[in-house]
Amino acid sequence: MDGKSLRLANKYAQAFLNWQGDQFDESNFWSVLHARQFLVVHPSIANYLSWPTVGMRVKLIKIFLERFSLPVGCIKLLDVLYRHRRMHLLQHVLHCLIEQYLIKNRQAYFELESYPALTQDQTTKLIYSLESRLGLKILYREWVNPELIAGLRMSSTQWRWEDSISGKLRAIQKELIR
Repeated sequence: MDGKSLRLANKYAQAFLNWQGDQFDESNFWSVLHARQFLVVHPSIANYLSWPTVGMRVKLIKIFLERFSLPVGCIKLLDVLYRHRRMHLLQHVLHCLIEQYLIKNRQAYFELESYPALTQDQTTKLIYSLESRLGLKILYREWVNPELIAGLRMSSTQWRWEDSISGKLRAIQKELIR
């Protein structure tokens, strides 16, 4: 994405938060995150949301909003993106919305990947450690990733920590290629 489009997506996200910020809570954060992750995998969906026939577009937008339990205010956001012919920016606007929400609320989002699965106690200690180091409340999604072979990977948009067998094998591979 070019710088101009990113600035534009940021402005749409900021305008939405200025308008709906008081009603935008953590449950909305998770809904927007899931919608954005879906759009990353299926970017052509934004084209369907800008369908030229009003009745069909409204129906598709309603399905999209219901499927991801998005806040009602998102109807206005989608309408503005459509009227400005910027529906292709939707996944980027949602990304900026997520980032601005996290900054505003002094939070960070992490993907915790491990193999084997972490116990509840290990997860609690890990989150506490991250919160202590960063001084932010941590929102996270945890999942088991057999590709790690054994170990842990914690990643966000700004940070990444990994201590896994696959990470060590990649480091060895890089050294051998040099």
